[in-house]
Amino acid sequence: MREAIAKLQARFGHKSEDIYIWIDYSSIPQKNRSSQTAAIDTIANYAALSKYFVVTAPAATHADTGLSCNVSTYLSRGWCRLEQWAAMASSTAFDHMYLCDGGDLHSISERQALMAQSVDVFEAEFTCPSDKERLVNVVLALFSFCIACGKHQHGPTKEILDLNRQRIFPPELFGDSVEVLEMELQKTLEGRPSAVFSATDFHRLLFARQELCRLHGSDLPEPVLDQFSEKIKTAALSTPTRIFKHSVATAANNMFTSLLLSSQRSKSNAHFDEGSKSAGPPASQSGTGGLSGIQVTGV
Repeated sequence: MREAIAKLQARFGHKSEDIYIWIDYSSIPQKNRSSQTAAIDTIANYAALSKYFVVTAPAATHADTGLSCNVSTYLSRGWCRLEQWAAMASSTAFDHMYLCDGGDLHSISERQALMAQSVDVFEAEFTCPSDKERLVNVVLALFSFCIACGKHQHGPTKEILDLNRQRIFPPELFGDSVEVLEMELQKTLEGRPSAVFSATDFHRLLFARQELCRLHGSDLPEPVLDQFSEKIKTAALSTPTRIFKHSVATAANNMFTSLLLSSQRSKSNAHFDEGSKSAGPPASQSGTGGLSGIQVTGV
């Protein structure tokens, strides 16, 4: 982890005092059950709002179990896959995502297998199988970010989602929610009335998407900006308070609202998730405004 931080500092010229790190085990409250549950339920938010996302997965031996740990074992865990998907869904580019496997930093975009497996959350391993049901709403929200720009949204994430629908969105968990969400978002993109999203809802979604893209050095596709730039500016001045009429949209809006408010408060933060009991900064150090952030996730 320290090696990954040093390499990232050297590459981007960040000072140590300007970097804040979020490590899942160390930064999530472990004694207060209510606080712990709240932090776990919003873990995707931390991943999406980190300025950098770094997987640290060198070959190692687990201190407690004695088992081998590496990139493959990292990718086998459902929560790790969810975090990576959150980082991918938050931007239109993946220049902020890296893998450090004991050597140099590698761009995640160079490792297509990592990207493909990250969205396959429900086929991964969970210590508590019931966690899968808890993640349905979060995955719906991430999917909404991925399709918010319609035909103008392109890239490997969308291609991966299209190729593996049944595995990524198990019907027994999602029903027809994905199809409903796609249909209603497409209506709003085309300026048609939606039974789920009002025009204002959709503009707020685009605003949240744009804020996260800019955090990672990218922006919305030009055609979307040309069509909605003024509406997005208006959405930036409003506070999302409307309650959606459809449960699917309600689930997504909870994520959108949280991401939007968080991105307004914190333009960058740091997140390290090593999946072990490594020492790290307290939770109070996450979500700092105006500073360079790194999220590192790994074995």
